[in-house]
Amino acid sequence: MATTARPDSATPGATCSHTMETSGPSIETLKKPEIATGIAECTGPKHLSQSPAQLIQVRKESPSDWWDGELQPSRSNDVSRSQAVKEMADYYAMMERKHSRQKAASDRMLNKLRDQSIQSVQKTVVYTEHGGISYSFKVNRDSTIKDVYDRVCQLVPSEILPAKFVLHSRAGEEYDIMSEKVIEETPPVLFLKEQKMDNLNDTLTNFEEVFF
Repeated sequence: MATTARPDSATPGATCSHTMETSGPSIETLKKPEIATGIAECTGPKHLSQSPAQLIQVRKESPSDWWDGELQPSRSNDVSRSQAVKEMADYYAMMERKHSRQKAASDRMLNKLRDQSIQSVQKTVVYTEHGGISYSFKVNRDSTIKDVYDRVCQLVPSEILPAKFVLHSRAGEEYDIMSEKVIEETPPVLFLKEQKMDNLNDTLTNFEEVFF
């Protein structure tokens, strides 16, 4: 651990903290680490000895603009600053798409949950790969699996929810978002599994897809 100055030496990345309360057994508080990218060489007894394009995880910020940070594994010498800038731009672009997905899902669910005359059922979705965090919520009894995807996209913070994912039962049966399976045909507890994204231009689950 050492101290590094923010001005002219690093470009801070995005950071976000969330507290999610569910009807499950616990309240989860999750904080996305803030990553800075070195843009110049820096040496000195009180500074991090960093190279251009090297990543630094910010541990503590102070009003004096001197921050505590921890160097991440060095990039190879052939990785230029322009590559680091591109990676940061790709990250922000992906986060913008994820936030748009969350807003679209929230808008759809707001309209569906307004009708109090429709009976609802409770579902719990467990994200095992993210420490077993769980989200419990209600959906209309006449809903399809698509509404469960909407609720997941609405409730799980965009920083946490994978770009592509699928819901499945404890036994491993997957429920595709295009499925017409109604809520009562699925178990009360479902599990969220991250899926591989082929490239950054690939569609996000429950967003930018075409439904017929």
